[in-house]
Amino acid sequence: MPDVVVLGFPRSTFVHIARLVLTHKQVPYTFRDLEPEMGSATHLALHPFNRVPILQHGDFTLYETSAIAAYIDEAFDGPALHPKDVRARARMNQWISAVNSYYYPYMIYHVSHERRVFPEVGIASDEKVVAHALPKIEVGLQVLERELGHGKDHVLGSDLTLADFYVLPSTYAFGLTKEGQGMYPKYPAFCRWRERMEAHPTVRTFRAALPPHAPIEHARHWAAQILIGRRRRSHARQMEDRMKWITREHVKVDRVACPWLIKKFVDRDAEFVFVPADKVVDEAKRLNAILYDVKNVELGHHGKECSFEAILKKYELTGDPALVLLGKIVNGADTDNTLYQQPEAPGLKAVAEGFRHLGFKDDHAVNAAEWIVYDALYAYCRERVRQGKHNGDFVESAA
Repeated sequence: MPDVVVLGFPRSTFVHIARLVLTHKQVPYTFRDLEPEMGSATHLALHPFNRVPILQHGDFTLYETSAIAAYIDEAFDGPALHPKDVRARARMNQWISAVNSYYYPYMIYHVSHERRVFPEVGIASDEKVVAHALPKIEVGLQVLERELGHGKDHVLGSDLTLADFYVLPSTYAFGLTKEGQGMYPKYPAFCRWRERMEAHPTVRTFRAALPPHAPIEHARHWAAQILIGRRRRSHARQMEDRMKWITREHVKVDRVACPWLIKKFVDRDAEFVFVPADKVVDEAKRLNAILYDVKNVELGHHGKECSFEAILKKYELTGDPALVLLGKIVNGADTDNTLYQQPEAPGLKAVAEGFRHLGFKDDHAVNAAEWIVYDALYAYCRERVRQGKHNGDFVESAA
């Protein structure tokens, strides 16, 4: 049998669904932790929408949890998790859709992240987000309580289906919050279902295989995206609503590093404009664009700090130590390297100079080609941080 591999990060709700189904079907598999690679070129080659889980079965790669769960149930022997009755299957798919649309967004994305995930990486909870979600969660629990009123063991009745494995991870994680612990006793049928599910051999085996609890480090990136979105919606800062970002033409270091940073962590819909230096301010006014890496602007050089570092500070990305380290490397390549004296900086400077001589037609083409260098450098920085080397420490021990 071809090897089965599940790729994701250990605490992902949707990764848990895929692993529960594999465990129930008694399919041997390997779990590959993507935490150090989330958002990298390697990850995006497997899942172009920057999500998890991903399933590999021999030479077959599949993403999207509903597709993965259905594939596992059909491709492998073991107890079927799709009902034979057409209406029961439709009801199961209704529950899968409901989890994706109503339970996961409010239980996990709004409350579990604010109460557990973000505080674990030093980011304060947003009480308004939690308060907004709680009435939605109450509706979801009322629906579950009503549906479980049939008095049988599982969501659809007597038989265990994918519906149970979809509902379980979101409700489990929400149950770890103070809000979940306060709400759940009001729904006795639901609580009895949770007890049965947690006692099920599949769930017990799955939980025993999980690694020790650890922070989700890449949640810092989620928080940055959420912060920008909230600012846009509240109109608290005018500049965040603008979609065009403008700088000088003939890019080299900072004007490649900054667009990479903006697109990856600040504004996924960003549009970049490169114009002659003597026209950049006038064009910014005409296009209502955000200026960066230009003299005397907020997102430019300040003292010996470079524009990349200005963006890190402006958009509160300095909580990610790997990005801070990358900023030091960019600084050294873009300046005289006297501020941090990063040993990696001359290499980046040489690579950036080389890209200018490869015959690309314009600055957009240079950026498109060179961003993989920053993907690789960011992966390097994350690994150095993981090893406790927050300043880089490029020199390796002899092999």
